[in-house]
Amino acid sequence: MPKKIIELPATFIFSTDIQVQKSDVNMGDHLAAEQVLRMANEVQRSYVKLLGYKDSVNLENGGLIMAYSELAFLAEALCGDQLRFDLAIRNMGNKSFDYVHRVTNLSQGGEVARALNTMVFFNYSVRKVGSLPETLKNRLLGNI
Repeated sequence: MPKKIIELPATFIFSTDIQVQKSDVNMGDHLAAEQVLRMANEVQRSYVKLLGYKDSVNLENGGLIMAYSELAFLAEALCGDQLRFDLAIRNMGNKSFDYVHRVTNLSQGGEVARALNTMVFFNYSVRKVGSLPETLKNRLLGNI
């Protein structure tokens, strides 16, 4: 079966660095898949806070929930390695969009992983998926 590639956009809107901790490595002594997804979630949360929101569940009368996720490993990362997470947004729709992550190893060089998280806007007061508010869309895309 051919490997699926997560396509990267031409530009990224946010970057941050995260060091791999001992608790992030698996029995093979390299970065565990579930930890990459946890780190990606933290990067997304940091971006939302940078936009002036308290967190991802207090946005314009609703919140963002992850509906789908993909992860592709390209190289290993070890405890102590410094990773750069570059974040982009694509496929902005009426109710959802994709966060795309490129993870680069600053300590050893090279790309470690790519992740894609599809986020949907959830209206907690009616307990269902709703339309993304235009203000939120514009902020996420850097238009405000």
